[in-house]
Amino acid sequence: MRIINEPARGIGNTTVNRIISYANRLRIGIWQAIGNLEAIEELGSAARKRVAAFYEMMQEMRQAATHKSASQMVELLLEELQLLELYRKGNDPQDIARAENLMEFMNSASEFDERFTEENDRTALLADFLPFVALQTDLDRVKDEDEALKLMTLHNAKGLEFEHVFIVGLEQELLPHRLCMNTREEIEEERRLLYVGITRAKDGLYLSYATERRLYGIFDHSKPSVFLQGLAPDLFFGSIDEAAHVPAPKRMGKFRHKYTDKDKYYYIGQDVWHEEYGAGKVLNVSGTGADALLTVSFAKGALLKVYGTFLKTTPTDS
Repeated sequence: MRIINEPARGIGNTTVNRIISYANRLRIGIWQAIGNLEAIEELGSAARKRVAAFYEMMQEMRQAATHKSASQMVELLLEELQLLELYRKGNDPQDIARAENLMEFMNSASEFDERFTEENDRTALLADFLPFVALQTDLDRVKDEDEALKLMTLHNAKGLEFEHVFIVGLEQELLPHRLCMNTREEIEEERRLLYVGITRAKDGLYLSYATERRLYGIFDHSKPSVFLQGLAPDLFFGSIDEAAHVPAPKRMGKFRHKYTDKDKYYYIGQDVWHEEYGAGKVLNVSGTGADALLTVSFAKGALLKVYGTFLKTTPTDS
């Protein structure tokens, strides 16, 4: 019954308990009781209206599930229930993990759609997807002593140790997460989270990132996490992706506090200089060249979004 008021719909525990009490008296299911609200005399008109709205929404979902694909249904449910918005507004670090899990769940549904349609020559419905999810969930019941791969979030890894640890998804806007890049404190908390994961390994540690990632069913290019720039180069089998380096176009004209350089380009982890804030390091790049909008962490403590035209790549360039 938790879903009936999460996110909050103004349906309190008293209303829920009265519905349950009615269902118990008639020895019927709770959903059947909700479908017969007019008979529950204990409910006030306002409560009855709110529960009726929830019931109508769920009935529409059930109808949609008969013809929409699994990924369409997951997207529709997340939109109607507003769960992503709920967790994105939360202050609890676990809320970010919950939002990420929902996004990954949507990706999983999209991938299932593709495989199922290819193998069965028909649309994958939610009823096809749920048994697959149940099968995947069974893997979570593997005992600790079993020789099996343990899959978990960085938050859940606290206090544990493993012979070998693989940390994937070390990409900008994943780690550090896009919702945790507004202040220096948030970024440092993300760095500490990565430290937790790194220190879980006894013998072997493997860090990786994807150059392309599917998000909401759409593929997009990824950039290596800025945290990778702080690790010794000799620890890597390969180098940090050069694709993160963005070449700049020529820019004409001179303006106060603006710097032009035909060879200027910006990339994550680059050291830059601002006339007022001094030295800084690029955490994120949006756009190209002097017109790029950069997120810069300055040594003086400021974390700002600055256009490339206001930055130098060294204190002495012109």
